[in-house]
Amino acid sequence: ATLFVRKNSNSMNKDILLYLYARFKYVNEGPCNIDRPGGLFNFDAKAKYDAWKGLGNNKNKDDCKKEYIEKLDKDVENWR
Repeated sequence: ATLFVRKNSNSMNKDILLYLYARFKYVNEGPCNIDRPGGLFNFDAKAKYDAWKGLGNNKNKDDCKKEYIEKLDKDVENWR
């Protein structure tokens, strides 16, 4: 699933990508424990941070993996 997203991210909706990014980061790094990026025009980094931070601290990593796949199944036709 992650390989598909990497190869096809240019053609995917930004909201879907943020949803997937947050779950990917949570599975690989755990809860967000870094400071929010600064910079007046750093919109993408801030959006990614907000999506990841928005998952909170008590999310189950297996649930994140399941949600990642379910999101692709729901919103990306023929991704498998």
